[in-house]
Amino acid sequence: MSKLKRLRLYSNNLETLPEEIGDLRYLERLSVYGNNLQQLPRKFRHLNSLTILRLGGNCLSQDDLKVIRHLARLQQLYLRENQYLRKIPRAVCQMETLTVINADDCDQLQSPPARILEQGTDRVRRYARSHDW
Repeated sequence: MSKLKRLRLYSNNLETLPEEIGDLRYLERLSVYGNNLQQLPRKFRHLNSLTILRLGGNCLSQDDLKVIRHLARLQQLYLRENQYLRKIPRAVCQMETLTVINADDCDQLQSPPARILEQGTDRVRRYARSHDW
């Protein structure tokens, strides 16, 4: 399982992921849509091969997402329908590798504003550099 490249854990009512998920060094795509995740494990930062991350439909907040900034190859980040997400961390918004940030239907989201997210990741990065949150 250490060479696993794709993992989908849709709608399993998970509240956490095990720390051992960080041992999946070759994991490129992770989808945990529609669970009840309330935090991401510390070892999440070790998922150095991850390019696509789907975290939608969970209960994550800004603090829970800070570990994402360590994912140096991440290109696509899907956060839609996270009911407690008020802010996407600035460090995540400034990641040069990101080509997609989707936070549709995050009703509490304030920063960056939806109108900025709709304009694409280049606009999000410019906004993050010029605004403090």
